[in-house]
Amino acid sequence: MAIAFDAASSSSQVSGTTLTWSHTCTGSNRFLIVSAYGGADGTDISGMTYAGVAMTFVAKAQYPANNSYVHVYYLIAPATGANNVVVSYTPNSRMAGVATSYTGVKQSGQPDSYNTKTQAGASTITQTTTVVATGCWGYAAEEGSNVTYATTIGQGVITTMRGGYDDAIGVGDSNGPIGTGSQTLGLGTAAPASHRGMVVLSFAPATGPTTIKTLNGVSVY
Repeated sequence: MAIAFDAASSSSQVSGTTLTWSHTCTGSNRFLIVSAYGGADGTDISGMTYAGVAMTFVAKAQYPANNSYVHVYYLIAPATGANNVVVSYTPNSRMAGVATSYTGVKQSGQPDSYNTKTQAGASTITQTTTVVATGCWGYAAEEGSNVTYATTIGQGVITTMRGGYDDAIGVGDSNGPIGTGSQTLGLGTAAPASHRGMVVLSFAPATGPTTIKTLNGVSVY
């Protein structure tokens, strides 16, 4: 079964301790990823939920100019329909987040792989991750300066931006399967050179029957 993009949503606000927005999941073998800006000067994200269900932390990467981070969480089999994403912050902070959902994703053992990178004073940032399963999609979430994430173009296996806010958070994916082994992921180029932190990952497709042929309009496996 192949992975497919389902939906993307995002939200931001100047300050607060909770960032909440609605995201709608549909389809089968669902998978939800939420990435959020962790604030500056030591502000941290204490957790994320979707439809009241706690999401699982993957990793965070630091923006090297201060103590802000990009944080990445996921949820297997999120509830269908419109439900709230809730990101909790400690203490009060500037906030921004992007949610992306997918169908056709394996319902255990995710992510397939992940890695992080912190980089100072460069116009590009990429990181490799070692993809294990065939048919995985790649994903990248970044936080940095001097970047307009709404228009930043992907690089490496990342081809499609799914959302972003100012220089606080940007998210993209491969919009299709990538190869196995070491794969390079990155969101794009910033000018002038900037400080950036990034989390990259791969997620695997659900296993299922493969269509061999169609006989009188009926698929035979």
